Amino acid sequence: MTQDQSGERSMRVALVTPRYLPDIGGLEVHVGHLARRLAAAGHRVDVLTQARPAASRLVRADGATVRRFPIRLGGQTYPFAPGLWAYLARHARDYDVVHMHGYHATPTIPAALAPVQRLVFTPHYLGEGRSAIARMAHRPYRSVGRVLFRRADHVVCTTTAEAQLVASDFPNAGPKTTVIPNGIDVDVINGAKPQQCARPMILCAGRLETYKNIHLVVQALPFLNDGMRLVIVGEGPAARDLARLAAHLGVASRVELVGAVPWPDVYRWFRAADVFVTMSARESFGMTVLEAHVAGARLVASDIPPHREVTATVGPDIALVPLTATPAELAAVIRTAAAADGPVIHKVPSWDDHVDSLLRLYRENDGQGN
Repeated sequence: MTQDQSGERSMRVALVTPRYLPDIGGLEVHVGHLARRLAAAGHRVDVLTQARPAASRLVRADGATVRRFPIRLGGQTYPFAPGLWAYLARHARDYDVVHMHGYHATPTIPAALAPVQRLVFTPHYLGEGRSAIARMAHRPYRSVGRVLFRRADHVVCTTTAEAQLVASDFPNAGPKTTVIPNGIDVDVINGAKPQQCARPMILCAGRLETYKNIHLVVQALPFLNDGMRLVIVGEGPAARDLARLAAHLGVASRVELVGAVPWPDVYRWFRAADVFVTMSARESFGMTVLEAHVAGARLVASDIPPHREVTATVGPDIALVPLTATPAELAAVIRTAAAADGPVIHKVPSWDDHVDSLLRLYRENDGQGN
């Protein structure tokens, strides 16, 4: 028997995630921090994920073992890796804790169905979509969602807003839900060398999905001074449409689609930004907002519940904008933010705090779930 750094028995933990580093997104970075810190604390960590068939199947990274199972079906919307399902069916009981991530992804299903010893679920829950089509697409999945939340011993949400949304859609999850805020890696952000780029610069970063509403920022650009440029960091299905929109509006020369950037090099762009903008319609936390704050950027964000919670940390240094704002109205807010003094950097939650709280849940034996 071995012990972790706190003197407790070390555990074998499986982190089940639909995507993982070097893919970049809030979920990938979240799980990457957990894997790194759990391994550093003396625990045996396996990251179980799915990837394109050409990806390396088994690697060691930051003390954790990353097992990638090739995607065979489902395309980009709901990719399916049958090898991951088979692995969990055979090996789930080898782990003290199976921690699944992502309600909106297929790998959670085999994790919930497998004969696990202890099951923790971080849903990164975004609800069932704003449009009627999105709600119709999610409705058949609700029965699967009920199984996921029923089987979990613990549900971890990163904001009170997310926890309330989960409880409204899955009432039985409420009593077993704990809110543990995401952490921010202040030292890594502050240690990043700012990217060399023309100033002033507006930054959007994250998965290029339609609900992220980056097109609203592109539409605002014609209403801003010609000297202001927009950098978009990330990849996703909306990338091509964003490039077309910029060309249509005559601002293509002021928009740079950087594509995917290896973590933590993405923080070089955060450190270079004058204004960070996210007009996302849905978030479970809004981690990029706090990362941009630590990096020293002014903040403009959509007025949604998770971003309102961020105001408790950064106070007046964030401008919240309704999703119904016109391009001219959004541009006016960005212009005001760009002209403001640099922000006062506030204390933000750490990943060490997050992992310490998680470990307490991992060790609880309250008889819930299974």
